Formats: sequence, structure tokens, C-alpha cells
Amino acid sequence: MTRHLLKLVWNRRRHHVLVGLEILASFLIVFVVAVLAVKTAGNAARPAGFVSDDVTVVELGLRKRGGGPVADDGADRERMRRALETLRRLEGVEAAAAAFLVPYGTGRAVNSHTVNGRPLEYDYSEVTDDYLAVTRLKLAAGRWFSREDDGRPYRPVVVTRELAREAFGTEDPVGKEIPEGDVEPGTTRRRSRVVGVLEAYRPGSDYAAPAPFALFRTDLANPADDVPSRIVVRLRPGTPRAFEEKLVRTLEAAVPEWSLTAEPLAVAREAAARRWTVPIVAASLVAGFLLLLVALGLTGVLWQNVTRRTREIGLRRATGATARQVAAQVVMEVWIVTALAVLAGCAVALQAPLLVPGGFVRASDAAAGAAAASLVLFALTGLCALYPAWLATRVFPSEALRYE
Repeated sequence: MTRHLLKLVWNRRRHHVLVGLEILASFLIVFVVAVLAVKTAGNAARPAGFVSDDVTVVELGLRKRGGGPVADDGADRERMRRALETLRRLEGVEAAAAAFLVPYGTGRAVNSHTVNGRPLEYDYSEVTDDYLAVTRLKLAAGRWFSREDDGRPYRPVVVTRELAREAFGTEDPVGKEIPEGDVEPGTTRRRSRVVGVLEAYRPGSDYAAPAPFALFRTDLANPADDVPSRIVVRLRPGTPRAFEEKLVRTLEAAVPEWSLTAEPLAVAREAAARRWTVPIVAASLVAGFLLLLVALGLTGVLWQNVTRRTREIGLRRATGATARQVAAQVVMEVWIVTALAVLAGCAVALQAPLLVPGGFVRASDAAAGAAAASLVLFALTGLCALYPAWLATRVFPSEALRYE
């Protein structure tokens, strides 16, 4: 039976080539959406590395220069220290820390350097010592910042596993110096030493993949360090949202020179999730619309095909073929064409880890996406063939006599 079906498909190859190309294009579209969905689901299952519940972010109106926060003659530095001390004394606050960039924000700071002849790029932020107590980060190796880092000839930094692997390979990163970015000729590079490695830290989104990241220590008593432009505050569990108003009023009284806004980190988390998922949902809707058009076109082609093959189907019924066997023939012919198109699509899709730069698509992602796309296409073409197959079962042996 299989050989007979293959021969039928081959004899009608000119007709099936167009159908196969249509199925191939559909496969590639579904593959892209499936890979994005697989990566998103996989990243969502990974730990973020910090706890965003009961955390409020306060934006400060610091003066800017060159796009980043700077310290003036010491006034902003003193204001930041006063603001943090005020918050720590406020009832309902467990911990408070200053940070240059906070999780789920839209800003980004990047260091790029060349290590052993290859480029190294990683995102970073600058935080004070209490950032650990606010975010409840977990360390996989080494230690967090502390007062013992005061006056050291290096700047302490805590890195993620991804950055440690890219910068140092399999070596223990604790105690090693990490480049803080390329510098202009004639300037002195600032030494930064790794003191700890985080178990995880994904500040971009719950759906973002783990990426190289570094947290540099900033010391408000050190004039060489910048003054961060944000404060992160951990509130006691159960603190109502209305407490933010009291928090802002208290800070405005302590540092009236600054304009302040406060927002729960959970709100920023939801916004970051939407920024990540909206493009995927949009791509899924476009892919679904295209698949609907393909399904309608394929159903029409198969319908016409059955109509043109009335004599052939009638002769098959006259020789003893049952209605079920005739219907199975129509569906199996479509699935054979689908299988050929899917094989061609898999040959292209499995090259995605090599074709897509930056390691965005892993081999496992490509395999899962190809499997999902294959299932979708076989189910789609099978559904499209159901009505034409039913029409084929309505052809009786007497229909073949009309052509005699």
C-alpha cells in the first residue's frame, strides 16, 4: 500500500510540489514561533535570582552628565546617605540600598572589552552593600560586599555564573581581576576584583535568558564612586500600597532638593513581562492567520483533486475498496507530501544554532521547535484532508461508468 501511495504521489509530482512548498513555508513560520515559545517557557522556569515581592523602587532626580549619574562637590553624596539613613529608621522598612540600575528597568549599562583576543561584553550595575538584604540574592561562591572592602586598592565586584564562564572559563573567578571596559588612551584602567559569584541574576525579565552580568560595589564615602540614581527599599510583608505615599513624603522632607517617584518592583516586573511577551503574541497571531489561509487553500486544492479523480476513486470502490480505505488514501497522500516538506524544513531548521548569531538558539531549542512545528503541520494537513476524504467516500462505483 505504501509503495502504491508513493507512486501516486510521484505521478502527480508537479501538482504536489506547489502544495509541498506551501507546507514548507508554513513549517518555517511555525518553527520560528515554536522556538520563541520554547525559549520563553524554559526561561520562565529558571530562577530570577532575587525576590521582587515587597520591594519598592524610588527614582531620584539627580543631576546628569553624559547620560549617567555623577557626584558634585559632595552634596548629592551626602543627600544619598541621609536618604538611606532616614529610610532605615522608618517603621515598615526592612532594608534600603542605592543602585544605579534596578531589575526590570528599561535602562542598560554595558562594559565591553577584549579578553585573550576575543570580545567580552556584559551588563552591569553599581550598588551599595545593603543591596543583598533588599533583593535577597544568593551566592554560589565567594562573598558579598562588606566594610572590609573599604580602602582596598581594587573595586569589588560580584558576577553571574555566565560572566564568570565567559571571562575565566573553568577557572575559579574569585580573586581574579575582571576588565571594567575599554578605556581611552592615556587614562588608567580601574582594577576590579571578583569577590563573589551569584547563583542567578536575571534583571531584564522573567522570560529573558541568563546573561553575563556584574554588580560593582559603590561606596558613598568614596569620592571616586558615582552616586546611584535609585533607591530600592524592602518593606515588611503585608505593608499596604498606601505606604509608598508616606515613604515619599518622608524622603522629600529629608532631601527636599530631589524630586522623587516610587513604584513597586512587582509593577515593573509585569511591565517587563509584557514587553517580552507582546511581540511573541503578535508573531503567534500573524502565524495563526497565515496558517488559516494555508488551511483554506489546501482544503480547496484537495477538494478539487478529489473531484478530478472521480473515475479513479470509483474504480477503486468497484474493485472492493471500502469507504474507510478510500478516505485513508486521501489523508495518507497528503501526509506523504507533508512528510517530505517537513523533512526539508527540518534540514533547514536544525541549522538555526549555526545560522543565528549570539547563541540565541541552542540545539535543544531547534529540536523542540522542529518537533512542535512538525506536529502542528501534520495535524493541520490531516484536518484539511478530512472533508475531501469524506467527499471521496461518497463516490460510488457507478460514478466511474459516466466516463465510459
